Amino acid sequence: MADKEKEQQEEKKKKPAEKKPAQARPAGEKSAKGAGAGKGPKTAQLKKMLGTPGFHNRYIALQEITLRSGDYETPSLKAVVAPLLKEKNAKLRGKAVLATVRIYDAKDKGISKDEELFKTLIALLDDADEEVRELSNVQLKGHSGNREIKFDAKRTPEERKAKINEWTKWLMEKKDKSVETEFE
Repeated sequence: MADKEKEQQEEKKKKPAEKKPAQARPAGEKSAKGAGAGKGPKTAQLKKMLGTPGFHNRYIALQEITLRSGDYETPSLKAVVAPLLKEKNAKLRGKAVLATVRIYDAKDKGISKDEELFKTLIALLDDADEEVRELSNVQLKGHSGNREIKFDAKRTPEERKAKINEWTKWLMEKKDKSVETEFE
């Protein structure tokens, strides 16, 4: 009889394990792995990386936000990313522009029309670095839908200031015409 048990055990080892059929969840019930699961620890790790003094960790963290902003608690990241828009290093400022836009987009679940985002992008049109100005210009045009204001990041400070004033005027007019909820 012992031989028969050994044979049965060996047969079990040879056969692949049978998978249990997936259990259907009631409608509306989310999986533990679903949206929102694990955002807190991921966000805390990104905040830690953004708080380090070195370039590399902060650049990687900003890139991560830019690529996968929906995987994180974006409202808490906004406060950590905002100071990087004033960072000395232009490459970090550029990444911070893109990360900021993605944070607003994730919050609004689409292309953001947030007044605060527009104000931030308009202010960055006056950045010392041409690339940061151009990134801000492209994002501002894309999010506003306004193609009439022809800002050129390569122009003189005086010429840029005139276009920045046009953008500021556009935002004020848009705010006056729009329904309040559009910017909330």
